[in-house]
Amino acid sequence: MTTRLLQLCSCIVFMAIAHVSVADKASDQLRTNLFDEIDNLYALTQKEQAKSLSPNTYAAGYKNYLAAQNDYKKGKKLSSIKKRIAKARGQFEKALETSSYAKITFADTLKAREDAFKASSATYTAKEWQKAEGIFRKATNSLEKGSLKNAQRYGKDAEKIYRSAELGAIKNNSLNETRELLKKADSLKVKKYAPLTLAKAKSLLTQAEQALNENRYDIDEPRNLVRQAQYEANHGIYLTGIIKKVRAGKLSYEQVILDYERPLLAIAGSADIVANLDSGHKETTAEIIEYIENLQNTSSQLTQDVADMEASMASMQKELGSLSSERVGLKQIEQQRKQAERIERMFGRDEAQVLRKGNSIILRLIGLNFAVNKSDLTGKNLPLLRKVEKAINVFDAASLNVEGHTDSFGSDQSNLKLSQARALSVQDFMLTRMDLKKVQIKAAGFGETRPLANNETVEGRQKNRRIDIVIVPL
Repeated sequence: MTTRLLQLCSCIVFMAIAHVSVADKASDQLRTNLFDEIDNLYALTQKEQAKSLSPNTYAAGYKNYLAAQNDYKKGKKLSSIKKRIAKARGQFEKALETSSYAKITFADTLKAREDAFKASSATYTAKEWQKAEGIFRKATNSLEKGSLKNAQRYGKDAEKIYRSAELGAIKNNSLNETRELLKKADSLKVKKYAPLTLAKAKSLLTQAEQALNENRYDIDEPRNLVRQAQYEANHGIYLTGIIKKVRAGKLSYEQVILDYERPLLAIAGSADIVANLDSGHKETTAEIIEYIENLQNTSSQLTQDVADMEASMASMQKELGSLSSERVGLKQIEQQRKQAERIERMFGRDEAQVLRKGNSIILRLIGLNFAVNKSDLTGKNLPLLRKVEKAINVFDAASLNVEGHTDSFGSDQSNLKLSQARALSVQDFMLTRMDLKKVQIKAAGFGETRPLANNETVEGRQKNRRIDIVIVPL
């Protein structure tokens, strides 16, 4: 009797558990069907910073989103829940649209805000940070209300305060951190063991302080100088540790040199280069750099080949059924390739880089150099400009766009002005001193807005300071 009773109870419990499991699965599926789309939309608003860029519309959507979830948990009518979700969806979609527009309207302000945040302004210059945040909220509120003029005005005001907050944070935080690092270096007697590195670190810190005081709205250069000063201070501390070990007999000079050669050997091996270090590292280093540059050129060529193939396929699809049109399209692409190759052969590696983008050819004039903060062309530039003249005349007729670019050091306004002056200088030379075929020439400066490389390195800034001539065959 007892056994049968136990079996019956077990059966009832099992059925109850199975029933709960099925019910839970059905509930989970219902929740997924109702909320899957709005959940994804909510995640997108987080990614696109809608809470900051469209605060009012986002807040309204989030309120309905939470209300729908609460109603679901309480078991309210599906029709009511669906209405809440529909409202949230519309508000989130509008918030995303406004956010997209805000990213364009407040591009400079958002960059300043991000830089101030990275400098820990919220901690080290909290009052200014909060003030900037308040004004930025006014800017986004104005944009939501459709008042573009007020939005832009508030945005510019916020940008200035964010920059000021970043400046203060760098002074209160980064400079102090560097000073403490240099004190540590002094206590470890870095001046005795790595005096050149320590002197460089102290010089960079002085330059950073001077740059911060001279131009309160140009943060890129002092930030970079502070970073370099910290690097050199740490570098000096590291070198001191190595030198102390050598002097204590724990390491030999030979061991130190061989240890520093190992990375070069490994990199050379990966590039299938035989490293010859018997007379130093210069030869192997040059071979590795050439190998990397060739890879970059190959990558650019492959990208263009893919673009050519896509253009060819588009031409075939458009003219499907017309063999003659297909042949004309392929012939045109092949002609453009040959013209680009012909132009590329005119320039050395240190003179210009020749790129193709669609039907256009870009002459990136690596060897065209200007004096610091100057836009005048000098006699040293003439040989390269004569080659540019020959390259342009490969085409019977062309439209030319002369583009000036700078690195990020200096204020946005001065960089834009300098890039425009340099582009106009090249345009003037082309119009007055080049014998060109039928061409239309425009010039524009883009300042620091279109970098090719990292402005944090000397090499990167050098790549970003450039003149590009875009040739569009007519």
